[in-house]
Amino acid sequence: MRCIWRRTVVQGLFFLLGLGQQVWACAGEAPVLQICVGDEESYPWHFPDRPGVLIHMMRMVESRVGGKFVIEAKPWRRCLLEAKSGLVQAVFKSSYSEERAAEGAVFPMRGGQLDTSKRMLTESYSLFRLKGARVEWDGKQLSADGILGAQTGFSVVAQLKGLGAKVDDGNRQTGANFQKLLKGRVVAVAVQTQVGEAQLAQNPEWAARVERMQPVLVEKPYFLIFSRGFFAEQEDHARLIWAAIEQVRESSEYKELLLNFK
Repeated sequence: MRCIWRRTVVQGLFFLLGLGQQVWACAGEAPVLQICVGDEESYPWHFPDRPGVLIHMMRMVESRVGGKFVIEAKPWRRCLLEAKSGLVQAVFKSSYSEERAAEGAVFPMRGGQLDTSKRMLTESYSLFRLKGARVEWDGKQLSADGILGAQTGFSVVAQLKGLGAKVDDGNRQTGANFQKLLKGRVVAVAVQTQVGEAQLAQNPEWAARVERMQPVLVEKPYFLIFSRGFFAEQEDHARLIWAAIEQVRESSEYKELLLNFK
């Protein structure tokens, strides 16, 4: 017998997240959601050796919606491929791209537009260059005397190419991309701003040679996304989770965690 989520109205004030209470239809069974997260360090959101902010967020969400989240870190491309094939039901953290949506990733939408209120976070990408390097960015036009580095499978690659840059995206590790920069193989690297700043703070010898450029390349919302198959069968439950993410993100408990996280 296949288990499904169904929406029920409970007497009095028992409504969960404004969507009605969700009940698992198979007695004695709890829903298990297989979730994949990229295994690259992304300060403060994710770490390979300890829970980052987003793991804590998802545990708060889990406690609100019930059931069990099984979260496993894997290479980012593998996460997306496993969601496409149905091996996992959800992936985080993902920015929106038409390519990902076309390949089966389901993002929260409202009125035909991306619903940014259901984001996990907002984050920017910045260019980091060797001090004095001939790379210029004014927020609209990019000028680079050489190749730019970026992480494999990250959405910023398409943006850089759209700006006319030659891009080396052969490695997904942030540190490896900074090494390319320090060795002169690229003239700048595009990485998530907080991640890049954390790398420089952890490596003072890099910070002595590298600077972050202003303005940022782009600022994007990031989401928990669902596989097309899961969303087709469990749309109510998916929307319940997105609603819980919004509530957790705006909660005082989560804001305090984010403020004090080290």
